[in-house]
Amino acid sequence: MKPLNIALLLTTALSLAACGGGGGTPAGDTTAPTVSLTASPNPVMAAGAVGLTAAATDDVGVTQVVFYRGAAEISTDTTVPYEASDNVTAADNGTVQYRAVARDAAGNTREATSDVTVSIGAPTDVTAPSIVSITPASGATGVPKNANITVTFSEKMNQAATQAAYQSTDLPAAGVVFSWNPAGTVMTINPNADMLYTAAGKTYAFSLTTTATDMAGNALPATNSSFKTFKQITTTINSTATLDGRVRSDGEVVTNDDSLYIGDSASVGNATYRSYLSFDLTGLPAALTSANILAANLTVNQYVVAGNPYTDLDVGASDLILDHVNYGTSLTAVDFDPTVYSNQGDIISSLTLGNYTKSVLSALKDDRTNSRVRSQYRLRFAKLTDGDGNADIAYLRSGDSATNKPTLEITYLIP
Repeated sequence: MKPLNIALLLTTALSLAACGGGGGTPAGDTTAPTVSLTASPNPVMAAGAVGLTAAATDDVGVTQVVFYRGAAEISTDTTVPYEASDNVTAADNGTVQYRAVARDAAGNTREATSDVTVSIGAPTDVTAPSIVSITPASGATGVPKNANITVTFSEKMNQAATQAAYQSTDLPAAGVVFSWNPAGTVMTINPNADMLYTAAGKTYAFSLTTTATDMAGNALPATNSSFKTFKQITTTINSTATLDGRVRSDGEVVTNDDSLYIGDSASVGNATYRSYLSFDLTGLPAALTSANILAANLTVNQYVVAGNPYTDLDVGASDLILDHVNYGTSLTAVDFDPTVYSNQGDIISSLTLGNYTKSVLSALKDDRTNSRVRSQYRLRFAKLTDGDGNADIAYLRSGDSATNKPTLEITYLIP
């Protein structure tokens, strides 16, 4: 039997006297008690008693605490410490909610709850977790620079322990962000910065040590994984000497000269010159897709300018125009107006001599998408002639030249 709480009895008696006699309640008391409830053990792993302890206080005095299991009353306690006991068995496996309702002399009440997990007879987890998959897979090549790493586990993992077990020199923990799926079975590793591409493909390696555990504390076997990013290759192709050349509007075709002419002549009725370039793409890897072409830059060398082609033969803002075309395996007179795929804009806009470069990325992607083995271009001014009887010509080096040949520089990715 609990000892009498003399202090509580005296407090209650004095309160009753102040209210005018026994059986009364404190006048105007509307303040409910405060109460908290603890249950032990929690979780419950073996059949037996669950001890309940309530801590309750009130500005006047707590008269009783009633303990419940769900809606069913267990017992009432009127003295400190307020305690009760309940028995559970395997039939109660799951969650059992207990309640403690504290009441003061004025009838004010307040409730506290405690949920107890019951796992009686449940098998103990002694199985080590394992890795179901890693993406990118170990040994993978051609991994994009912005890829994330995902590790899928066989069961829910201790997230803090698993993240602490991550080790990498190439992608250190300080340089990545970890995230998890709601089930706690998939860890995503997101690098803060893009990975690198190199000519050989850069290797990225990481490991998970045995300090990674599941929720029961079972250790993950040590795991190592590595992959390579795409190789980034830059190659330069010279124009094909036998296929580049010039066509004059009267039908003259020249393919064995070291010069390309673009403009109008001083003879042959101010006939117009247009010039052509062809680049052989057969040396590119067969697996190369248009999506993996990063850059394509065509460079030509202007070594002489006669007259004023950049003022006399332009139209509006246009100057020396580069067209993406197709004239096939030979240059003929009909190619003065060949099949044109797209206008790539101006490649030269000045009388200044030297090298000029123009991006032809869209043209090369189109060639690759359509499986063309050559990338071909036409050089022209917008106006055929100004009819003044004077030569207005830009002279460029051709593929037959010993120096300053036209080039196509291509940067691409390959696994």
